[in-house]
Amino acid sequence: MPVPRPSWIPLWGDIDAPIVTLPARGRTGYWIPKRSWQRHEQFVHDYVHGRARPEWERDNDSWAVSTDHFIEVVGTLVQQHGRILLGREFNRSEKCNHRCMNALGYVCTCSCRARNHGGGRWMSGWRIADDTTLMTNGRSWSWTILEKIPPGASRP
Repeated sequence: MPVPRPSWIPLWGDIDAPIVTLPARGRTGYWIPKRSWQRHEQFVHDYVHGRARPEWERDNDSWAVSTDHFIEVVGTLVQQHGRILLGREFNRSEKCNHRCMNALGYVCTCSCRARNHGGGRWMSGWRIADDTTLMTNGRSWSWTILEKIPPGASRP
């Protein structure tokens, strides 16, 4: 039986793509359409770091792993499905600065919504197809459709 889509995640037209969430604090959440509870857990064991421990987060209606595995989860799902819906929590009043633009990692909560973070290097091999922002339970979220860049195509 498939795991139901998390109720707090926005619907985006007819897109039935995997979802990854990166909250300001907490673990990286993920949901894959048409996958059973066991297959969600198995995904991490098969495609993400061997020591990753997925856990069901009842409050978010999704599976979650350590934020250390964010890039692995996103990269694998984009490669397998061609696109994903990515939600990142951000702070509208946190101004983007040189620390963000020159960062090496992927964790960003500033108002640039990770577009400038590390010069965008964290999105290597993917491109933004569409995006929006929404408030959910008093928290600001940036929602992005990330697509795999086809071989030979350039990134806009």
